[in-house]
Amino acid sequence: MKKILSVFLTLIIIISVTACGGNTDTSSPNSNSDNFSTNKSNLVEYKIKDTGISISIPSDYTVFTKETAETTDNSKIDKDVYIKILKDLDENASLIAVSPDNKNEIQINCTISGEFQVFNSFKVFSDSEIQKLGKNIEEEYNKIGIELENLSVTEQNGQKYIHFFGKNTGTEYGYKEFLQYSTYIDDVSFNLVTRPLGENTLTDNDKTIFDNVYKSIKIEYKQTNQE
Repeated sequence: MKKILSVFLTLIIIISVTACGGNTDTSSPNSNSDNFSTNKSNLVEYKIKDTGISISIPSDYTVFTKETAETTDNSKIDKDVYIKILKDLDENASLIAVSPDNKNEIQINCTISGEFQVFNSFKVFSDSEIQKLGKNIEEEYNKIGIELENLSVTEQNGQKYIHFFGKNTGTEYGYKEFLQYSTYIDDVSFNLVTRPLGENTLTDNDKTIFDNVYKSIKIEYKQTNQE
């Protein structure tokens, strides 16, 4: 288990940091997005290829996946943001959704680690074991100038997640803050992140939308033994 959690820890740090770059100033800071959908009925479901994971995104967001990145209408997306989206999808990201005002994005990263197919998911670990991993995550983030707050273990539809708020105290990664849920499902390392683009910060509306997206996660487990 120690080896598995060590690899998962590495995936969380690498994926989150490389996906959070970009210095594009998309708009004036702290502008409000209250006209965008926080209603769960306005969510559209997307399936993440080869993972058994489905997730729903607000219908007014522009959504890019590895399969649709170059065919999705990007006319509403700032050029620099779009270039960064293509780069992230080519590397670690599985899905990127940009808000209608280009001030916030939701990103999903799924990494399949076939080496650990005998390892089912976080649901087989106790909260204290996951919390201990969370402390390790916090230590690693601190090394690169990112402070974590409100680190906790959450549960959604029987699956456990590590949840935290991150604040960038340095300048290297070009973003101010982010919210993240991370877990391990079958042989998939899953990270769900939302962050403001450019010099913006997360609004209450951004956080509500992100909470609805998190609550929409559906999983079809590939493993039969979840004990």
